[in-house]
Amino acid sequence: MTTTQTQQEERPIAAFVLSLLAGFWLLARSGMRCAWGHEARHGHMRGWMGDWGSGEFFSTGWPWFGAIAGVALLVAAVALYVRPEARRGWGMIILVTSGLQLLVGMGGSLAAILGLVAGALAVLGGRSDPASTSG
Repeated sequence: MTTTQTQQEERPIAAFVLSLLAGFWLLARSGMRCAWGHEARHGHMRGWMGDWGSGEFFSTGWPWFGAIAGVALLVAAVALYVRPEARRGWGMIILVTSGLQLLVGMGGSLAAILGLVAGALAVLGGRSDPASTSG
């Protein structure tokens, strides 16, 4: 590699797209929960098992937590695309946020799974040193 060539690291496109989808899904779910929060808290939208059946027992009163996590996922996704050299750090943020949303249940299983896959792709994917593999 000559000094005039810039060392470019591959952008983690799959992790970027999946974390964007997870962030938007999480924002949509928390927005719906804010709009329909009264009915969800008072039993009008519960199944036969109540909140336990939906897997979201802790999140019924916390739609703001889902919105904050959704914004964090979107910021991490954009930062992951803009600064691919820091993908491991942003991938860890995506993993932690997605793990929290899976445990707390603030965005449903789909957003959590998308975020966990995106974080794993960001942390584990790509080459650590592109110059070492070039011929």
